[in-house]
Amino acid sequence: ASGTSSDRIMEISFVHPDPNVAAKVANAFADQAIESNFDRAYAATERSRQFLQGRLEATRRDLETSERALIDYARPAKIINVVANDQPTSGDSAGGTLVASNLVALNQQLADAQNARIVAQQRYAQAAAAGRAATESDATVQALRQQRALLQAQYEDKLKVFLPTYPEMVSLKARIDELDKQIATSSSQAASAVQGSLRADMIAAQNREHDLQARINALESKFLDLNDRGVKYTILKRKVDANRSMYNALLQQLGVENSSATRTSSIAVIDKADPPASPFSPNFPRTMILALLAGLVLGSAGAFGADRFYDRINTPEDAKLLQVPVLGVIPLAAKGEMLDEMIADPKSAISEAFHSARAALQYSTAGGTPKSILFTSSQPGEGKTSSTIAIAADLVSIGKRIVVIDADLRKPALHGDSPGLSAVLAGKASIGDALVATDSPRLWLLPAGRVPPNPATLLTGQVMARLIQALGQQFDNVIIDGPPVMGFADAPLIAAVTEATVMVVESGKTARSIAVNAVNRLEATGGVTLGTILNKYDRKVNGFSYSGYGYYDYDYSGAKPKRELIAPPTAPDADEPRAA
Repeated sequence: ASGTSSDRIMEISFVHPDPNVAAKVANAFADQAIESNFDRAYAATERSRQFLQGRLEATRRDLETSERALIDYARPAKIINVVANDQPTSGDSAGGTLVASNLVALNQQLADAQNARIVAQQRYAQAAAAGRAATESDATVQALRQQRALLQAQYEDKLKVFLPTYPEMVSLKARIDELDKQIATSSSQAASAVQGSLRADMIAAQNREHDLQARINALESKFLDLNDRGVKYTILKRKVDANRSMYNALLQQLGVENSSATRTSSIAVIDKADPPASPFSPNFPRTMILALLAGLVLGSAGAFGADRFYDRINTPEDAKLLQVPVLGVIPLAAKGEMLDEMIADPKSAISEAFHSARAALQYSTAGGTPKSILFTSSQPGEGKTSSTIAIAADLVSIGKRIVVIDADLRKPALHGDSPGLSAVLAGKASIGDALVATDSPRLWLLPAGRVPPNPATLLTGQVMARLIQALGQQFDNVIIDGPPVMGFADAPLIAAVTEATVMVVESGKTARSIAVNAVNRLEATGGVTLGTILNKYDRKVNGFSYSGYGYYDYDYSGAKPKRELIAPPTAPDADEPRAA
């Protein structure tokens, strides 16, 4: 199917054992898609049309309301719409324009009137300041002045001949004086007339200015009132225009929706499905290749995950990760075999393994087997007690005088009728009273004794170091069965006062991180980790853990009964003193 609005093509395929059914289903799917597209388009158009009709009705009501509000405001405000140049204009706008023009014209006339008033005032002031100057242009005054000038000239000429008392001279003088009086009177009258005229002009200019100012004030009030009414009218008219524009737009959109409501589809079938001539699946070669590749990927991922996330020490190579030598690898005892019997049998694989571990201890230092050796493990149940007994027995077999100390003061495993190590460390018993003889004249035992309330307190200090030193003077080697390292401070305290420490690691049980932390804790207190003994190693599973060793586990939980690995005490030989 192809969309008409874009160049996308969709291929429809259907898998069925019958080729005819497959073709019919594919064609039916295309037909159904076209029909569904018809229905969706029509439903969408119908919803849009209904929505537009609702909006159109609401907009129509808003338009009527806004038009009614505009008319209701324009009628009492006396705002009339007029048409100028075939363009509708609001009456307030036209009136405002006329008032503004009149106001501009009156402002110009007012300016002219003010200038005229100023000129009249200046002329009047000048006339009042120089009243004689205002009579210079008067005709009567000028005529009188001319007559006086003629008489004065005659008087001057005759004065050369006659005396001033001469009657003719007296007559001329009287006439000149009379003319002076007439000139003064005429000048005064002319000045008064000029000042009156200038004052009248000034008053007229002032009255015109006042009249124009009053008219301007009236027009300004009218103009401001028109502006106030025009603002609200304009707001209402804009609302009417906005509602009318929205109403027209919705009408146009509704017409478009009605014209597009016909049953049209944007999907068309390009090529109908035909029944295939042959099946396309299953493709056996491809399936086999994919299965092989998937198996290789899953197998590789599984191997990588097992190597990455399986954090256990299984093989001697794993034990080397502790960065200390591997002194021995003790195989897992077969089901039904007793560990004590395997250790006592010199031909057994376990006995040979412990013999090799003892030989590795003997050649681990330049001075031979260390005088005092602590056997410990990172966690309970890894076989450290069994390893302690086996190494001690092997040392006795080569003629060494050995004393075994059970230094696990929390969960002791070796028992004997003695006050024990706890009493010696507390100063309540001597070493001679605490030592217990065994069946072998060269093997002695110092049991743990009663469990103290705080074993770490007894092990702290130099009491344990002096005890080991005193026993080292009587015995060839002091073998210590210590507590586990993780969780308590006992083992690191003992390791600090012994010459060497051997870490017993159970194959398939001990985590690498835990064993590394245990070695680090021992070395942090000054202990010397001589090496490790990989215990319970099952060669059949090539290094993976195996659960068939439970019958000789070192039970650290106390659920199983304690084993009497040491024979009941007997009196020591005459040549071997019991006490140090």
